[in-house]
This record gives sequence, structure tokens and C-alpha cells, in this order.
Amino acid sequence: LAQVAMCEKQNRPLLSELPEPRPNTLGLEGLKKLMQHCWSHKPKDRPSFQ
Repeated sequence: LAQVAMCEKQNRPLLSELPEPRPNTLGLEGLKKLMQHCWSHKPKDRPSFQ
């Protein structure tokens, strides 16, 4: 879902559209937080990845 929205439609998906965490998707909450930081309008709020 996120790949289609970002790569093909040049659009960010609503995080509410992502599935709820399940036992087999334990890292989903961390991924959501990372996405929010990466998409911040303020560059200083984005992760540096260093």
C-alpha cells in the first residue's frame, strides 16, 4: 500500500490506512514513527541516517 502510494502515485498514504499491528507485524509501529519523522516539513526534524 505505501509503496504504491509513494512510488506510483507520488502520494503519501494516510498512516490510518496501514493495517493494525499483529503478532507477525511487530515492527509496524516503529515503521510508522519513522515514516512520520521522514515526512516532516522541517528538515531538522527528519532523521539524519548517520
